[in-house]
Parts: sequence; C-alpha cells; structure tokens
Amino acid sequence: MEKPDLDYNSFKSYPQTNGRVSKQELDPTAASRDHKTLHAEVMLEHNAVSEPELSPRNSDQLGLFESDDDVPCYSDIEAMILDMDLDPDDQDLYSREEVSRYQHEDTKRRIIRLEQGAYSYLQRAIASHGAFAILYGRHSKHYIKKPEVLLGRATEDAIVDIDLGRERRGNKISRQQAMIKMDKGGSFYLKNLGKCSISVNSKEVAPGQSLSLSSSCLIEIRGMPFIFETNQTRVKQYMDSMTKVSSKQE
Repeated sequence: MEKPDLDYNSFKSYPQTNGRVSKQELDPTAASRDHKTLHAEVMLEHNAVSEPELSPRNSDQLGLFESDDDVPCYSDIEAMILDMDLDPDDQDLYSREEVSRYQHEDTKRRIIRLEQGAYSYLQRAIASHGAFAILYGRHSKHYIKKPEVLLGRATEDAIVDIDLGRERRGNKISRQQAMIKMDKGGSFYLKNLGKCSISVNSKEVAPGQSLSLSSSCLIEIRGMPFIFETNQTRVKQYMDSMTKVSSKQE
C-alpha cells in the first residue's frame, strides 16, 4: 500500500521553477483570500487512507522557508494564510503609506515562499507516487499514472479512472465527464465528454471539444474547482522510456 501524503489543497496558480507571482495573485483582496483558503483546506486522498493531521504550528514559528528541504505541512500553510490580513479595506492597517508599503512587501514575500514550498511539495509527491501529473480538488486528489484517464462519477456499471463523485455535489458529475490525455510530445489535453461546458482557466470547453492543459491550470466542472499539475521531469522520463521501447521494437 502506498504511503499516503498529508492532506492538502494548493493555490490556484504557482510557478514551476522560480516562484514568481502574478500581480493578480499578489493583490491583497478578499477574492485572493477566498481562493487561497480554498487551496489550504484539508482533502481526503483518493484510494488511500489519510494520515492524521499534524497540529498546526503558530504562524510566527513557521517563518520563511529557506530551502526545498524545509517544506511545511499544509495545516501550517492554512494557519499562516488565515493569520494574514489581506483585506485592503482595513483602514487602521493601511492608514499610513509606509505601513501599507511594508505590509504589502511582507505579504508578497510570504506568499512567494508559500508557493515555492507548495510547488516543491507537489513535485515530490507526484514523483513518489510514480505519477507524472495530479488532479486535486477541495476534498480529493488523484495521481495520474497513465497517458489517458477517464474522469467521471463511478457507479456499479460505470468504471472511471478518476472518480469526481467523491467531491461535494459530486452527484452533478456525469458518469463519463471528461478525458485527460497526454500526446506523443508530452502535452496534455482535456476533452469534454459530458453535456455541460467545462472551464479551463476561464476558457469554455463545450461538449465534444478539447483544450490543452498547462501545468497549474484551474479546471472547473459543474462549479467544482480542480487544479491540474504536472511533473515535467517525470513526463520526460516516461517519454524517453516510450522512445526506447519503440526503438527496440523496430
């Protein structure tokens, strides 16, 4: 049995290599707070028993993460985010320009470090499970180990690779909702097999249509958000192994 990871949610979008953050993500707004709280909620791991949650440490004790080896658990990240004051309407905090500038810079640094830690954690988790991608939502996470997986709602007479029915409101998911497929070049695509549109980074994917997936993209199905993340090192290893197999067969 695979050793389960600590349950976690991640951020809507974080960089693959250098932890740079877009202006929208750094803007301390209520919407940003809601989105980051979404990705900090505890989830149940798909097809695995969840480990007991570690007791959250005080956010002041967490500090800044100096290296990949110093990655916090997600209960710590949740506690830090909830302790942050990201509300620009707080007149007491933002009444003076120098205080506003300090708070904004401090928030940016902390968010960047959080994203770096979350990204590093995800990459190691994907590799340790022998997968090359992961799809996760509020209440479940699914490691993708095959070049083609079927997303949907599992029933007695319908088998799917990724059961989205585990999510809240999962009864709205079609038995065959979508297909995620990796092409020969290592790129991923999503095809909508259901009757309702799917959103990928706010772009509509109508029934029967396909759209390419980028790492860290947001997929919304029937109002339920999921994050798709890839490990490019693992993808390259898989592609190289397929090339070697093809060469031997020739």
